[in-house]
Amino acid sequence: MISVIITAGILFFALVIYWLVFYLKQEQWLFPVQRLAKVSKEPLAQFQSSSDRALSSIQSHWLKQDFGNTELWFLPALNKSELEEKDTESNSPEAIAPVENDSDKTNPKSAEPAPTIIIGHGQLGVIDSWAERLSALREQGFNCLLVEFPGYGRSAGQPTAASLKQTFCAAYDWVVVKPEVDPSQIIGLGRSMGGGIIMMLADNRPLCQIWLFSTFTSLTPFFTRRGIPGFLLKDRFDNLKRLASKTVPSLILHGSADDVIPVSHGKALAKVAQQGRLILEPGDHNNCPENWREFSLRIAEYYASNR
Repeated sequence: MISVIITAGILFFALVIYWLVFYLKQEQWLFPVQRLAKVSKEPLAQFQSSSDRALSSIQSHWLKQDFGNTELWFLPALNKSELEEKDTESNSPEAIAPVENDSDKTNPKSAEPAPTIIIGHGQLGVIDSWAERLSALREQGFNCLLVEFPGYGRSAGQPTAASLKQTFCAAYDWVVVKPEVDPSQIIGLGRSMGGGIIMMLADNRPLCQIWLFSTFTSLTPFFTRRGIPGFLLKDRFDNLKRLASKTVPSLILHGSADDVIPVSHGKALAKVAQQGRLILEPGDHNNCPENWREFSLRIAEYYASNR
């Protein structure tokens, strides 16, 4: 009997240590900075030799915050004349236009206020990998704002729920006053972990639409199955609860073959959304949508029909 009590005590003590380590290290598990792809030291360096005007028009900006500077990329909408120039230049040997790196300048051809998408990437993403896939959305008349997580890429700080909330709110406040931005048409797009951050933003700033790609209902079920109770999570990123309280149109995209965040999460989110639409794609977690250009047309149609 005594040996049973001793064994139970040892197991309980080990469990408490396990919980304690998780509580202290959970930000490192949720935001594994050490596993991120390496990025160049200079913002937009990979586009210096690009002849694509969509890439050469990207503007870099640094948010000054109490924990250091975090990076934003503003990708202005592309209008018809720019698209014609893009087609012409793609077949021309003319000199390449320099990359714009002054965030206070605006593109005179895109100065008319346009809807703007604020984007939160995934757990292992960086803003550098998103610029090219957004070209099709920009061609549909959307500005895009890529917001880097604190501690990711070239940005300072540590990624926590508090620092991410602060960063995305500050990014919103910065972009909403730009002359080429329609302040009444700010859309939040979050992929995977970025969906949780966009939902935090939606609790603190007005969004006209919410687009969640491969996003979870809450972090709780991912940790309870590992023996970690939900009360140990500093922020559960309860997207289900947050989305249920919103009245704006919400587009939910999920891959039917997602083996990281099961498709049941996407279905549950769509069910609680007051103006929700679920789109299921055949891709997995890291390949959804499979064709960004084709899907961008569907997103643009959704936006226009729900304004």
